[in-house]
Amino acid sequence: MNGCTNKVLLVVLLGLFVSASALPACARQFSPDHSKIHYQGRIDFSQGQNPDLVWQGSSVEFTLKGEKLQLGFADVAEQAFFDLDVNGKTRLFKAENGWHNISLEQGVKKHHIKLFKRSEANMGSARFTGIKADDKAKIITTKRNKPKKRFIFYGDSITAGACNEDGEHDQWQDFSTHNNRLSYGMFTAKALNASYRNISVSGMGISTGYVNVTVDQVWNRYNPKADAKPAWPAKYKPHVVFINFGENDDSYTAANKLPFPADFTERYVKLVKDMRKFYPKSHIVILRGGMTGGKKSERLIGPWQKVVAELEKNDNKVHHYVFDNWYYLHPRVSHHRAMADELSAWLLKQTWYKRLY
Repeated sequence: MNGCTNKVLLVVLLGLFVSASALPACARQFSPDHSKIHYQGRIDFSQGQNPDLVWQGSSVEFTLKGEKLQLGFADVAEQAFFDLDVNGKTRLFKAENGWHNISLEQGVKKHHIKLFKRSEANMGSARFTGIKADDKAKIITTKRNKPKKRFIFYGDSITAGACNEDGEHDQWQDFSTHNNRLSYGMFTAKALNASYRNISVSGMGISTGYVNVTVDQVWNRYNPKADAKPAWPAKYKPHVVFINFGENDDSYTAANKLPFPADFTERYVKLVKDMRKFYPKSHIVILRGGMTGGKKSERLIGPWQKVVAELEKNDNKVHHYVFDNWYYLHPRVSHHRAMADELSAWLLKQTWYKRLY
């Protein structure tokens, strides 16, 4: 018997409970900064070696050669839901503080693991503290598809994928049904073989909205708070930056019987110009639509068209697209697929996009 087996038997003989799936006390631990653990997304690594998984679309990926697995988390805030892929099979995973036993198929030597943060940044976050496995386990090189493009999406609840797996009504209590992995941005990135980042906040607008921050306060931060640590967006060099705002400026003011924000056009133009400083070579696509306001509200459409006209006049790498598909509630998965199909088809027809190859 090896040392681990002896220790486990000793614990059992002493009458203490040992879970069948628990790892022995001498289990091997891998820190989050292991060279063969791959991360995607805007992730803050400044707090020691434990990355803070905040923005939806962030992912952790590795391949384990071993028989047992635990994933560790700390500083879990509110509801942080992930898709957990184990050898291509996906399960819903909710992060809690501590170590989580992850069941692995017996008799399989290699296990490809991917965590994808599906729930929105503003609804919960978790700090990843590493991996535990059996004594003989190793983290080995993962064979990864290298995307040909890099995309980043900025937006509100539409782009975040809020409520997209809800039923007949939108709900804001259980965020397991708010799935960014099944959002139009992710579908578009997957269809066009692009890496993906998503910086979106439900309720957020250019000038006003349902939350206490506006886009200009959080677009370049590690979490959606005005006083959060600034990120350095230029470290990720996207081929295309997609921006989709305006729905909340329209619906919030309409619901409260207020005029549409007079400074919407000015602030939107300034936002894009500020982004341009960080993304000097990127193409920028201003999007509109997905819900009622973007499709039908003249209060929004007029000022939005002025934004596009002003920006395209002086920057030949700014473009725009208006979605045909929309939904009177938040778009469901079927609508997101249709929106992605539209956007992908449009991109493939653009001369500037073809030149990116």
